[in-house]
Amino acid sequence: MGADWRGWRLLYYSANLIREQGKSVAPDWNYRLPEVYVVALMDFSFDHTHQDQYLHDVRLMDVMTHTVFYDKLRYIFVELPKFKKSVDELKTNEDGWLYSLRNMEILDEIPVPLRKKKVFRELYQLAEVINLSPEDMNAYQESLKIKRDNYSALESAELRGEQRGQKQGEQRGIEIGAELERAKAEQEKREMALELKKEGLSIDLIARTTKLSVEEIQTLI
Repeated sequence: MGADWRGWRLLYYSANLIREQGKSVAPDWNYRLPEVYVVALMDFSFDHTHQDQYLHDVRLMDVMTHTVFYDKLRYIFVELPKFKKSVDELKTNEDGWLYSLRNMEILDEIPVPLRKKKVFRELYQLAEVINLSPEDMNAYQESLKIKRDNYSALESAELRGEQRGQKQGEQRGIEIGAELERAKAEQEKREMALELKKEGLSIDLIARTTKLSVEEIQTLI
């Protein structure tokens, strides 16, 4: 049997996942199951697979027609010990992931070919955090808390500033509106005074009617 029993154990676990989806108390259940995909990253190799084959895509298949019988159950087995590519041979994202997963424990820094890709930079940053000692992890968490607190305080201050600015803007808008109304009223009084002046009314009467000064009315033409 060798190491293959560990692959069979995954079959057992996935079968339990399928069985637990059954609605045994619902009479109207139509047996439609959601997809179950099992991805196994293995630190061992199967006993009877080719030495160069590290990726296995396993599905239920009709052996006569070689067609997939059921496409909602799938097993992806990755035999990491068989992945032998060096850093210089990494070409695809799959290569980068498998190389990283296989060698993460012995790598001191992100390999050069992977540095330009954001997903791998984030992967190695995460790995650095996970591998911190308890003391360093506490220090990291405390530093992160301080940064979050500072960010929250800054964001709150900016929000208060925006709200204060909005209130000041609203107040200034009211003041400008009032100024425009006063200017409009003054213009209307001048226009009325000019019309009354053209009608021959006395300056004193126009002043009492429009509340304009005699001097201001005399300048109207």
